Amino acid sequence: MYSINNISLKDYGITAGRIDGSNIAFSGQLDMPERIGKTFHDWTGEEGVEPYVLASEIRHGGRDLVFSGYIVATNKELAYTRLAEFYAAVKAYDDLVTLATPYGSYQVYISDEISATHLQLGWLAIRISFREPVVTFGAALLAGTESAAHNIDGVSLKVLGAFVTGLNDNLTRPKPKNQNVTAYQTEGYQITPASAHEFEAVLVFYAESYAVLAQHVQQLHKLLAAPGMRTVNVDGIVRECFNTKGIETRNIKVAGDFAICEVTVPLMSKQTGKPLETGYLLDNEYNNIVTNLYELIKINV
Repeated sequence: MYSINNISLKDYGITAGRIDGSNIAFSGQLDMPERIGKTFHDWTGEEGVEPYVLASEIRHGGRDLVFSGYIVATNKELAYTRLAEFYAAVKAYDDLVTLATPYGSYQVYISDEISATHLQLGWLAIRISFREPVVTFGAALLAGTESAAHNIDGVSLKVLGAFVTGLNDNLTRPKPKNQNVTAYQTEGYQITPASAHEFEAVLVFYAESYAVLAQHVQQLHKLLAAPGMRTVNVDGIVRECFNTKGIETRNIKVAGDFAICEVTVPLMSKQTGKPLETGYLLDNEYNNIVTNLYELIKINV
């Protein structure tokens, strides 16, 4: 069921276990990677941030995958031997290898220590961390017209088999931006606009099979990764948001007639003010450094 570099883990005596909170041995495959590069600009005198959400500005990194299992042998010495054989095979990897699982195949490298703990007799608990550096968003981009119920860009969460179970900081007013002030003899202060509003929606996805569950979570990936801002309603308040931190999926449980998981979706609201757009170079206090950048370029050319 599980293999690395086309060699079954069973050849090393490794059998599947369970990830904490799940009833399967694998995690991370439904996570959405974080964005890489600059994702927004924080204008000092403006509330919130200016999102970078053009198609050319949206790039995503990789994600972590974890396998949890056991080495099972007739005695401790044989278990140690099988573990050494597995370590020797891993040492020979000089590029990405194929990790095949019941939940898909992934091009990965081993990204952390391999944890192995002797339990009893010939049993060892083993945990292997992988990194998938390139992740594609293969699901179709959904469209919808929902306005009353919880939705993202008009796509009802019900269409994805999802519902909101928790919200973090959705009603919080973000803290003011850092002050830039100098004072003598008394404490100085500066009244600054609010930082960007960041909050989290905790969703539960439910489907009749793991394949459908995975498709729905991947459709959420596609929605969040699309260019432009997302119109989000997860608590009765409509907000313009974008995602930079990806999503985390945990507590995956799969049975014969259902599959379920919990997903945390971090979101950032756009600024309320209009971003500063100018042809001049300014310092942090908006004083002109160059009186007319365009004219300066013409003179130097």
